[in-house]
Amino acid sequence: MTLLFACLWSVEAAAAEVRVDAVDVSLVVLEGGAQRRNGSKVARKRSWVEGTATYRLKTPATAGDELVLLDFAAFLAEDPVQLDEAAVAGYVNGRFDPGATLVVEHEGATSVHRKGPRRDLVATLQAGATELVLTYRVRVPSRP
Repeated sequence: MTLLFACLWSVEAAAAEVRVDAVDVSLVVLEGGAQRRNGSKVARKRSWVEGTATYRLKTPATAGDELVLLDFAAFLAEDPVQLDEAAVAGYVNGRFDPGATLVVEHEGATSVHRKGPRRDLVATLQAGATELVLTYRVRVPSRP
């Protein structure tokens, strides 16, 4: 499970060719029934992630630079059909819930918004920024 979340964000260079040198990720993975920091409980048969990702840039950003991030929770909008028989047998019958990602805080960007058919997260970087820090929550895709 941890490997999936370590790859939560995929970086794609935008037109300005912003390059990422390293990414540090800190996660808290909560399973169904666990209590979140706000006191509410994670729904049964669900998982919840609270995380912070720090993208260290190769060079300082210039005004208008953008970093495009693939949101894997949004990208998995449909039930995965390419699974082998063993993986499918492990699924519980029921409809597929694609989950969701919410960016709750950002540093090093003037804005973070969604764009395009994949609903990518686009961070417009502050001039001179050497890193982008995103604090986010993920309702993990699942079959409830």
